[in-house]
Amino acid sequence: LAETCLCISGIPSFLTTNTVGIAMVTIAGNAAATAGVIDLINAASNKAVCTYSDHASAQCSASNLCGVSCTDGYMLDSSSRTCTCSFPNVVCNGVCQSSSLCPSSMPPAKREQARSRSPHCKFGHTACGILGGAPWAYECIDTRLDLESCGGCTTPLTKNSPIGTDCSSLPGALDVSCNRGSCFVLRCDAGFTVSSDRSSCVLESPSNLSHVVELQDSGKYWKGRQLERKSA
Repeated sequence: LAETCLCISGIPSFLTTNTVGIAMVTIAGNAAATAGVIDLINAASNKAVCTYSDHASAQCSASNLCGVSCTDGYMLDSSSRTCTCSFPNVVCNGVCQSSSLCPSSMPPAKREQARSRSPHCKFGHTACGILGGAPWAYECIDTRLDLESCGGCTTPLTKNSPIGTDCSSLPGALDVSCNRGSCFVLRCDAGFTVSSDRSSCVLESPSNLSHVVELQDSGKYWKGRQLERKSA
């Protein structure tokens, strides 16, 4: 593990494909193994915080912790470290390809009009609607990292807007973040346990849950934290 270059987003794959990761899960279970690897990453002296554009795939290595490669036909712009689709190629259904492979049935004049009405956000951000706002009011959100619009818009701007998740409202979640467009749960409230993929909190078995309720009723638990009962 000491010789492994690993991103937090790559932990689920590491625990199922790497021999050390598999052994950790076998010994300690998925939740404990995941938490242990996160602690190791956070404690590393040479760790780095990396940001990636859309259509980018992390390629961590000892010589370049924030290495990147591009997917879906995009090419890497070395100066900005972003994945771009350059002329004469066009983006068609999320893939960068030749314009001849992506014909449009919309007349050129109407296509220009539609483009002029489209919302504009900086690279890596998505135009999402505003709850209670005007029909075309929008805000630009980084849905890769936004806790309340993770992976897409929780208030879509149009019918084609990607739908996201409000990670802060996940039932039972006490400590959660948005990591590359997916909710990532670190800690759950009493009566819940972190799911195997760390995307949610799931209710514990009825026997465990009733035990938690008994403890809460007896005053040993308060807001999910265990307290010592004072002796009489």
